[in-house]
Amino acid sequence: MAKSRDGNFIPRKGKPSGAGKEEELDTRKDVQQELDDIDVNTGDAHIMHPNRNVDKKEEETELTEKQSEYSTYKQQPETLQPPEKTARPQAMPDIYSRNDLLDLATHNSPYSISIFLPTHRSGVEVNELHDMIQFKNSLQQLQQELQEKGLPMQEIESLLMGGFDLTKDDEFWHNQQESLAVFIAPGVFRYVLLPYKVNAFTYIHDTFYISPLMGLLQGRDRFYLLYLTKSGATLYEGDAWGMEEIPVPEMPRGIDDVVHFEEKDDQKLFRTGGRSAGEGANFHGIGAGKPDEKENISMYMDEVDETLWKKLLSTQTIPLLLAGVSYMIPLFRQRSRYRYIEEKHLAGNFDRESTAGLYNKARALMQPYFEHPFNNSVDRYFNNTGNGLTSTIPADVIPACYYARTEILFVQKDAHLWGSFNEQDNQLTLNDERQNDDACMLNAAVSKALQNGATVFVTEKENMPEGAVIAALMRY
Repeated sequence: MAKSRDGNFIPRKGKPSGAGKEEELDTRKDVQQELDDIDVNTGDAHIMHPNRNVDKKEEETELTEKQSEYSTYKQQPETLQPPEKTARPQAMPDIYSRNDLLDLATHNSPYSISIFLPTHRSGVEVNELHDMIQFKNSLQQLQQELQEKGLPMQEIESLLMGGFDLTKDDEFWHNQQESLAVFIAPGVFRYVLLPYKVNAFTYIHDTFYISPLMGLLQGRDRFYLLYLTKSGATLYEGDAWGMEEIPVPEMPRGIDDVVHFEEKDDQKLFRTGGRSAGEGANFHGIGAGKPDEKENISMYMDEVDETLWKKLLSTQTIPLLLAGVSYMIPLFRQRSRYRYIEEKHLAGNFDRESTAGLYNKARALMQPYFEHPFNNSVDRYFNNTGNGLTSTIPADVIPACYYARTEILFVQKDAHLWGSFNEQDNQLTLNDERQNDDACMLNAAVSKALQNGATVFVTEKENMPEGAVIAALMRY
């Protein structure tokens, strides 16, 4: 564009008089930018950053795109939920420990949900997904309760999303045990399959309802069962709820695996391999020198004991129950180095017995073993009734659980005491009927006692000391 003598720009012909102002302004900006890029001291040009915004229109376009993207995002309510509010279903460990239970007991957040549901291992109920339908009904009931508590529907859907996803998992519902326990909270979705029956129950509070899980701790003591036959030895591991076979590498596959007979030149030869002569040693003999049946079985028992000792039993102290024909069991007892073999045994041939059937027979013999911790604790309770360290009064026992005074706690199964406890003021409130914000104070007592290191039993009414709903032996 040309300039006049006084330095002003002359508009091009054919343009409105104001049209050149925009071009003039742009040109001035370009000139000024070139001047700004010259260092006044050195005369060198500044190098502009490659990421600078050279076009304001690009910035405006980017902002418009972000606003459009945000508008689309707002149209999808489920994506607005904070990611920590939605959790995927996660199974709890198969081997359940006190620490696993403490993780649940110490959890505290608004709208913590506990669901307990009796389920089925097999039958028409499994084929027709009765358990899944019952679980879905529980979720719908919880939806309504949460709405009544004032939780926005958007958050309710986010909280229960994992549960409704679980209803679509047919494989999960075809592999249940006796009951199902589910724990849901913002960012939490845990479940555990229970090997015993519980009543259907849902619970919403700041903490989880853990009392029905105590059976997992009370029945976790293990035992071994060794079934001995001439054709092999089978080891099982069981607890108060079931039993399964444990593969043992290198276990002899019967007497013939230890004592081998051959015929050579019309002479009956025998060959044995046993630990007494070193690993893999063989002895040969002719005719009358052949060992008798009892010696064969003894050598076989030696090999079974040696294998079990090396592979497993040398580091164990849990009871070992023997099963098999009567003449084999005393031979194993005599030759075994394991010192925790049960005096009682299962006598007979159980080759056609299922694992479940064999377990039921073993469970009956092991009943005193499983009952011993509870019976011992009850004895301790009654031995201290005269010194003021026991109580069946909820107003005494419940606060004692909070303040770590409880050494042994007994709580009646499926019982409830509704109310609240102010730990700072030591103020317990119990209501005849459940109020809106009430907690089950029996469950609170179980949770606090467990956290404070007490031994806790949740048991049937007929087993409760003095027929109470709650009872405790105090530390002081």
